[in-house]
Amino acid sequence: MVSATNFREIDGRIATIKIHSKITNQTINLIGCYAPTESSNDDISKENFYLKMNSTIKKLKLNKLPIIILGDFNCRLGLDLHTYYPSIIGKAVKLEPETSTNDMRLINLCETLSLRVMNTFITKPVHKTSTWVHPKTQMEHMIDLVLIENNSKLMVCDIHNSRSMEANSDHYMVTAILKLKYLNNKQTPNTNKKPRRRQRKAIHALTSDYPSILDNLLQNEYSLSQIERAIIQAANKAEIPLKSATKRWQHSISDLLKQEIKHRKQLRLAWLNNPTALNKNLYTQASKIVNNKIKLAKDQYIKERIDEMNSLFKKHDLHLAYKMLDDILATIRNQSYRTKRTN
Repeated sequence: MVSATNFREIDGRIATIKIHSKITNQTINLIGCYAPTESSNDDISKENFYLKMNSTIKKLKLNKLPIIILGDFNCRLGLDLHTYYPSIIGKAVKLEPETSTNDMRLINLCETLSLRVMNTFITKPVHKTSTWVHPKTQMEHMIDLVLIENNSKLMVCDIHNSRSMEANSDHYMVTAILKLKYLNNKQTPNTNKKPRRRQRKAIHALTSDYPSILDNLLQNEYSLSQIERAIIQAANKAEIPLKSATKRWQHSISDLLKQEIKHRKQLRLAWLNNPTALNKNLYTQASKIVNNKIKLAKDQYIKERIDEMNSLFKKHDLHLAYKMLDDILATIRNQSYRTKRTN
């Protein structure tokens, strides 16, 4: 269910690996690190470590996958860090009384790359947060940390040490529990789904004598599936394609008006490509003329549809009459909406 790929060792202190969850279809970048100890006097190695960490995290951010940084940072987080950097260091756990130099290096890294130390944002008692015991003073410290991005999609539910687990180390094993969101997989097309669009197209293509057609089909004892198949086949051969209710009036406009609409589009493109005052005036004048002609064409279309609707009501063909009424109302709604926008 979980696979690990692309393991890469940066140097003896930093390594990266990709973890892919097949259940949630999500991939996470993990960075494991081991920082130089606080007692080390080699400041150059400390600076090199954080420089390599910076470059490694920046490279992994390019693939836009969640990043989790786990490791021994050999730093003791002080109380004053929460005061000055509350977005990086929380106050959910007991912090050290003093701040060390390694702390500031870690803070600079987190501030530069928008990271935060998640150990400090989850409330736990001291015996559950400490990860290492000093061999001389026997004091418990939290130096193994879990870092994530501020805008990360991952939800960290819990972080605690596991004292019962053995790993041949003087550190306690740290357990981090994450909550992953399920990503939408590509759904396979449903072949059993009814072709609703084609059925709507078939109903639109039927003429006023459809009751006699259905009566003949029913008298011959055809099954419902055969009737559906016959209607859909007839719709595919229909000359008038399916249009939305707000665009059916376009079938009744003249060829001259279609050419003027096309010419208006060309003027608009010319104005967008070369935004001069002349091109703008040409487009504005053409647009006013075409809009007035479109309004007249719509009014004529509505008038014709109203006459057809009245004739259908006189014939008591209520189904097609109300269908014609919906067509008229949709055209009027679209026209009034465009008028409001223009005003």
